[in-house]
Amino acid sequence: MSVRHLVRLLETGEYQVCLKEALALLDTGTADDSEQARIYGAICRCRLELGNSREAEMIGLHALSLAEALADADLLAPILVDIGTARMRLRRFGPALEAWEQYERLLPQMTGARCREGFVSRQKAEALQGLGQIDQALAAYAAAGRWFDRFGDAASARACQRAMIAIHLERGDLKRVRRLLAEGDRVMPGAEAAIRTDHLLDWACYLLASGRPALAAARAFAVLDQAASLDQQGRAQMILCQAALQQEKPVEAFAFALAARVSAIEGSHYSLEFDAAEVIFRLLRLHGSELLDEVAADFERQGVNIYDYLSELAVRRCLT
Repeated sequence: MSVRHLVRLLETGEYQVCLKEALALLDTGTADDSEQARIYGAICRCRLELGNSREAEMIGLHALSLAEALADADLLAPILVDIGTARMRLRRFGPALEAWEQYERLLPQMTGARCREGFVSRQKAEALQGLGQIDQALAAYAAAGRWFDRFGDAASARACQRAMIAIHLERGDLKRVRRLLAEGDRVMPGAEAAIRTDHLLDWACYLLASGRPALAAARAFAVLDQAASLDQQGRAQMILCQAALQQEKPVEAFAFALAARVSAIEGSHYSLEFDAAEVIFRLLRLHGSELLDEVAADFERQGVNIYDYLSELAVRRCLT
């Protein structure tokens, strides 16, 4: 067993084995300060990857205290990344931001660890957004996008752009959204299929926000034809739902909201599931059992029982 072997186990995703060997190395009592920092760093990563973010943070902080005494930026950097990631998963955005900013201060001293700069910039943007510091978040997303573009990571660059589009849509700043969509149009011909589909979804959201539901629906239907995931499918169905609502078509809106909920449940996309359910029950309260019966009959013709995806008790409460 050696620290170098722990690194190989982390690289191959053998986290349970790595954790066991790291603890055994500590038990030997022969590791010097540098080795101990690396061993505790490996344990932190294993705990993080195995889903225990709280323990990962605690162990990571111990690894950090050992590494700081050694003044080795390339040793400190991955520990800070893991601590920050653990805090983000716990939605502790302020402490996560502290880890990201400490990483950035060490950048001039790093060599190999600089490869995580784009990831950190993107996570910093998400932390700032979680804290409500929206202008700073936009700047961080833009910086992360430039980094990813420079190193040829098109998927991550577009993810940053999509995050910026979502912020501007929420703010109602459609001019900036349109500008970002135009930038995306220029690179889409050579992009992967999943990236092009996400771009279509962004266009549909923009058209919906600008009061053009028919055009938004056309883009959303195009997404359904080529969706690579249940997430994309469900988001397209929710856009179709919102387009139907704008056009005062409650039956279509209900059907698309239910379809989105089915996609969300099957894909474990909980936020989308919540949004779809909210629309479903609002429509039931407004339009009653006739709406439900019409949609249920339509789904039954397709071989789907809507009560597999709706609580009958919740439905009864909405209708009384």
